Amino acid sequence: MRANQYAIVKGRLTSDAEVNTSDTGKSYIRVGLAVNNKRKNKEGKEEEIATFYNIVCFDKMAEIYGNLEKGDFVRAEGRLEVSPYLSSKKKEPKVDLTIIANEIMRSDYVGGEK
Repeated sequence: MRANQYAIVKGRLTSDAEVNTSDTGKSYIRVGLAVNNKRKNKEGKEEEIATFYNIVCFDKMAEIYGNLEKGDFVRAEGRLEVSPYLSSKKKEPKVDLTIIANEIMRSDYVGGEK
């Protein structure tokens, strides 16, 4: 089952953007994004949990954002695709989170993080 929703996330890129060309001639980039959230564990101590997303954009946006670099703090907005799968080694259930971006904003300082 595949669910489609709209998402806005902000975090740090886990890889450099690289403009690629699909078999149909469309330009695209795919980069990883790590979003850190804080929560309390069973002992009541605060811990940081990272959620990882794939960010994909096409055509003109790919050309504009093809210079993004690992570590850049960005805000990405677009359609969220949630795709469950089984891990290849242990056959454990996993989820792939991909945002088909219609907007990306790079920032040196967003929401209290640098």
